[in-house]
Amino acid sequence: MQFRQVVGVAGGELRSLRAAARTGGGRAALVARARSLLGVDDLLARTLALGDESKAMQAVTSALQDEVASVRAEEGVTRTGLQGTQGLLHAGLDMVDRRYAEQELRALVEPTTEWVRRAQLDTGPLLSVVLATRDRAELLTRAVASVQAQAYANWELVVVDDGSTDATPGLLAGLAAEDERIVVVPHARLGVGAAHARLGVGAARNAGLSAARGEFVCYLDDDNLMQPLWLRAVAWAMARRPDIDLFYGARLTDPEPPDTGPRVGLPFLHFETWDRQRLEVGNFIDLGVVAHRRNLPEAIFDEHLEMLVDWDLVLRLTAHREPLALPVVASLYTTSAPLRLSRTGDRRTSEAAVRAKLLASRPLRVLAYNSLFPLVPETYIAEEMHALADNGSTLAWCTERLSTSPVPLTEPLYTDLDEAVAGFRPDVLFLYWTTFAGERLDVLSRVGLPFAVRVHSFDFDPDAIARVRSHPLCVGVWSYPHHADQAQGTHALVPLINDRDVFPPEEERTIVLSASAGLPKKDWPILVDAFAELARRGVDCRIVVGTTYLHEDEPLTIRQLIDESGAPVTLSVDVPHDQVIALLGRTATVVYTKVPGGPMGMPRSIVEGMYAGASVVMPDRPESLLTAGPDCRTYVTSADIVGHVTEILAGGPSVDAERAANRSRARCQFADPVHGATFASELTKALAEWRAG
Repeated sequence: MQFRQVVGVAGGELRSLRAAARTGGGRAALVARARSLLGVDDLLARTLALGDESKAMQAVTSALQDEVASVRAEEGVTRTGLQGTQGLLHAGLDMVDRRYAEQELRALVEPTTEWVRRAQLDTGPLLSVVLATRDRAELLTRAVASVQAQAYANWELVVVDDGSTDATPGLLAGLAAEDERIVVVPHARLGVGAAHARLGVGAARNAGLSAARGEFVCYLDDDNLMQPLWLRAVAWAMARRPDIDLFYGARLTDPEPPDTGPRVGLPFLHFETWDRQRLEVGNFIDLGVVAHRRNLPEAIFDEHLEMLVDWDLVLRLTAHREPLALPVVASLYTTSAPLRLSRTGDRRTSEAAVRAKLLASRPLRVLAYNSLFPLVPETYIAEEMHALADNGSTLAWCTERLSTSPVPLTEPLYTDLDEAVAGFRPDVLFLYWTTFAGERLDVLSRVGLPFAVRVHSFDFDPDAIARVRSHPLCVGVWSYPHHADQAQGTHALVPLINDRDVFPPEEERTIVLSASAGLPKKDWPILVDAFAELARRGVDCRIVVGTTYLHEDEPLTIRQLIDESGAPVTLSVDVPHDQVIALLGRTATVVYTKVPGGPMGMPRSIVEGMYAGASVVMPDRPESLLTAGPDCRTYVTSADIVGHVTEILAGGPSVDAERAANRSRARCQFADPVHGATFASELTKALAEWRAG
């Protein structure tokens, strides 16, 4: 069988399978249908027929054969075997589909390009090309030349110099003198105080848009080239489709340069049909292939973004209008220029900001489905869910049982999942705890909605996480950063502090506090022993616990230990969170204990204590240092706790510096709004990827 026939058959089937997967529940549905409709054996036969035309495909085929053999050796098809086959099947299908897509693109782009080249075209409207540059004089000349080489003559090139310190200003002056169609917006006209201060790519392009006079605007980066027929294609499409406000074309892209050695591989053609859902997953429309009417109200760049301003712009331009895909090559996208923004900027922060705006423009409806929330001991659940709300999501709650220590909520609260789904119409369910999710996979399958899971320290189990993660409706799993390193495909999420303004001001600090859920994983004997010794010395020691389902007697256990000690240690149960926050304003030390062994998370009482400016004492474990920093006070025995607290209560410059360092670390590691924005961004992206199959 010839290669063309192979990719034709496989590519067509793949597209139908992906379409079915989008409507039928995601990745696992694709694999199930691929095995039955395409067939692993059939894929092997057809990929083997490629012969020497694809060594990479042969490698995939060989691995796939080995995997199939191992699966067949088992009794039936195990979940693990199917997962391994799934990954290899995806690799094989994607490789075939990529080669087939290249053939399709050429068949589409080449005839349209030739048509544009030969079409009769009267003098069309003025088109503006906006180019922002800084310190790339050696590249700028060829970029400008690519505009001057256009087959369409009625254009202006608006070049914005964003504070260049090299030969760029002189070069631009010379180019503008030679060609009146080149308009230079010098740095001095940008209103920047310092001589060479950089405005940023968003502000520079906005300056170019302000100076532009064309009916349509196109864009060019100083390290790329505009293909000769692009402006002619835009003018031709404008005449054919005067109702369209936005076009985008194809591009040729250089392969990314390797870290070492010569660049390998030929440029590849990149052009995709319009898919808004795909765009929300990630940008597939480079700004260099975009042409839009100049006066569109959304045609302004976000100057606060360091990166991804093109993605943000295209998302807003296409929020309420569909662009026309124009199958003509617009630009040659190169990857060899030094100091490219895509490699030097803060992509994480910019992506979180773009996704936060996307959420705000189209709120994501999240149903927090949990075992027994709302309840006092698990305040982190509310904090994390409200981080989604702060970034544009709409929330509702569903619990299987009302807790013994409830907290008030402003959002809708349901006690029946079916009623919650029917009444709230969520986009995604968000479950807390691996055990809760694992026990309800059948229920989740029946409901048929995508879901995400937050893993806590007490139920961290990589095998259980993998089982939940492999469910076809699961879009993602989030866990503490040090746990994410141990569970493949898991997102990292630190404890979040959202209500930064509610933390108390500095007061006299006399309290030693332990605040936690009432669970037997806490080392109550060592805590009570230390607190009893301190209380006999007149220290105000307080233990605050919540009543937790299935562990309602835990406060009685603590009370018995305190009574046996005979010391005046205060025990409070189910104290509302705002009162705990008020206590932290008078707390000198927050103590967290844990029985030896087992996984440990990032205790919220420690995080909040640090933010409130208290010193903290934790078990002598690596996880403590991850939470409180390398200078964290740790204990092995109750005497260690007593010694730390005694030093802290004595005060002095070193204790003041310790408290200041704790607050600074908490502000950066847990209270920075970017953490919540990143969480919201990751959830939005994971859901969009799941929807895309």
